[in-house]
Amino acid sequence: MARKTPKKGVTAPRRTKSGRPVGRPSGDWPRLLLELMAAGHTVAAAAEAVGIVRATVYAHRRKDAEFCAAFDEAMTESADLLEAEARRRAVDGVAKYVTYRGELVLVGEDAHGHVCSAFHVVDGQLEPNPACVRSRPLVQHAYSDTLLIFLLKGRNPEVFGGRVRVRDDSTPRTVEEGADAAAALVARMRRRLGIDP
Repeated sequence: MARKTPKKGVTAPRRTKSGRPVGRPSGDWPRLLLELMAAGHTVAAAAEAVGIVRATVYAHRRKDAEFCAAFDEAMTESADLLEAEARRRAVDGVAKYVTYRGELVLVGEDAHGHVCSAFHVVDGQLEPNPACVRSRPLVQHAYSDTLLIFLLKGRNPEVFGGRVRVRDDSTPRTVEEGADAAAALVARMRRRLGIDP
C-alpha cells in the first residue's frame, strides 16, 4: 500500500528504516534500549524496538555522560555475549540434522536406545529391521574453524595475529643515519630474495 502524500503545512511522521512511524517514546526508553543492546541487538534494532531512530540514540549519548557510560557497558556485555556464542560454535559445535536430497536421514533405535540399522536385506529385498522400535533424525555436530581462528587471533595476537611487528628502536637518528639504515635493510632484503649477489 502506497503512502499518502501529506497535505500542505502538515509534516509526515518520522519513520524507522522498516517504515514504522516513530512516536513519542516512553520516558524509560534509555533503560529498555540498553537492555536490548546488552542482549546482543544492534543499536539500530534496539532503537527501532523502543520507537526511536538511531540518530536519537547517538545524540542522547553525546549529551548525557551517564547514558554514554551505560551505552559503553551495554556494548561490552553484548560483545561478551557474542564472543561466548562464537566460542560455543567453534569449540562445542552446533547440532545439525543430516539431510539427503532434501529429506531427513533417519536412524533406527532398539528398545535400549542403541542405534541399529533401520533396514536390512531379506531375500534380496530391503525390509525394515524388526529390532528397531523407533527412528530418529541423524544429527551431526558441525564446528566453525573460522570462528576458532578469530578467537585465537583475539586472545593471542602475538602468536596467531599474522601481522608483522616492527620493533621500536627509540634511539634518535639523523637523516643520514636513517637513510643508511634503510639502504642497509634494502640491501639485506635484496640478498635474501636473490636479487643482488
